[in-house]
Amino acid sequence: MPFYIRVTSLIIPVHCITQTEEPFSFLSIPLLIYFVYQLLENVEQDKRPLLSSLAGFWYSTIYADYFINNFSWVPSPISFFMLVFALLYRFQMETTKPLLYQAIAWILLGITVAILVSLHSTTMLIIPVTCVITCLWFVYRNRKNTIKCLLPFISIISANLALIMYWHSEIVGRFANTKGMLRALTEKGASAEPSSNLFARLFKAIWET
Repeated sequence: MPFYIRVTSLIIPVHCITQTEEPFSFLSIPLLIYFVYQLLENVEQDKRPLLSSLAGFWYSTIYADYFINNFSWVPSPISFFMLVFALLYRFQMETTKPLLYQAIAWILLGITVAILVSLHSTTMLIIPVTCVITCLWFVYRNRKNTIKCLLPFISIISANLALIMYWHSEIVGRFANTKGMLRALTEKGASAEPSSNLFARLFKAIWET
């Protein structure tokens, strides 16, 4: 049973995203270069462009990327939006910009989360957990600043607003997607013996979508 969201998000329909896999796959390369460049802040300045460019070249030549992208669920946009998510979160953790800029960044982060959740069951399971953990870490790091601690709620609100059509379809369909996922994670295998490993069932559910 595929777990694609049958009614897409309010912001960008999933089928529109998956029909533009080539641009997203291409844009992932410079985005990865920039992301790696930011991570190499402790490396000598003259070496950072070379190392980040090598990372982009390495990514562009990965055979697994070409192979996986032939799947029907077209994972190309996932890597792009995962990088966007990471860059936005890094910005939030390090920025000294006014609260207005931070609020806008949290709104964009929420929309990015909504898009990732809409793309496939893999991200639908992983991203919400990741988002909660990162938000809690942000609150902990800024626990002495009450206003900044409230900023993650902007992301949660924007993500749910972007997914308002999904929530509508889930309510109308009596949470068919959610029940399907839970059923795939808890159902018995072909041998009628339940798997004793939750992670094995989770991997099986994701791989078979």
